[in-house]
Amino acid sequence: MKFGNCMKWLAGGFAMSLAVAAHAVPITVDFSNDDNGSPMVNGQIVDTEFFTNFTVSSGGTGHAGTAIFDSSDPGPNDSGGDKDLLVNLGNIMILQNDALTSQTTPGIFDEPNDEAGFSPSGMGSMIFSFSQAVELVSIDLIDINGGILADVFMTDGDGRVRHYDVPSQWTHDIEASPGTQGYNTLSLQTLLAQDPEPGVPILTNQVPAPTQDPGFDPFNVLELEIQFSGSAALDNLVFEDNPIPEPATLTLLGLGGAVLLRRRR
Repeated sequence: MKFGNCMKWLAGGFAMSLAVAAHAVPITVDFSNDDNGSPMVNGQIVDTEFFTNFTVSSGGTGHAGTAIFDSSDPGPNDSGGDKDLLVNLGNIMILQNDALTSQTTPGIFDEPNDEAGFSPSGMGSMIFSFSQAVELVSIDLIDINGGILADVFMTDGDGRVRHYDVPSQWTHDIEASPGTQGYNTLSLQTLLAQDPEPGVPILTNQVPAPTQDPGFDPFNVLELEIQFSGSAALDNLVFEDNPIPEPATLTLLGLGGAVLLRRRR
């Protein structure tokens, strides 16, 4: 093989290896449709609908589990008691009020409404258990105000944890502050402090730099848990489900390149 052709082969091989090593296109879960392509409906219980990548469960007490809430305004919930969740993101996920559990259609709450408090535990949580290692990118947190706190825990395959401590007043209450968005995106990749929703005072309401166990591996996350101290919601979970490069491919091509260069000399 001529040297020029060898170099073309090598360049092509490295291009393929980089394609393999590059992260997959991020997946965004906005709770519009399940993994079968069926629309998620207002009030629907959420558990195994996203079976390809994860299952959903809930923690704590004093609520009826995870459910879909249509945040459109106008929409099916604009005459209810959750006007602070009408943030126009379409379907969002809530922890259902345990006093409103009637289901005319099994699996769908007649009146989706988020739980205001979690007695006696004081915290309720939404838990995403992934079927394979992922790299988490971001998530939208909604209605983190009025004394509501949120804690976000990422657990890797070895049980090591990264923790984001989200303060109250990280987002606006859209009823009290018309014209604001009422939600904000939390990056799950940064180790820096994160500003609140625009218009909220920064110095007192930043998410501080996260804490994490030594050796925590952000490319090998198997569980995400979001804890709320009261009424709140989430949307737009973004993650990559193939975050780890293929070291064998890179090593093989590196060795091949070394052999070709040696033969040229």
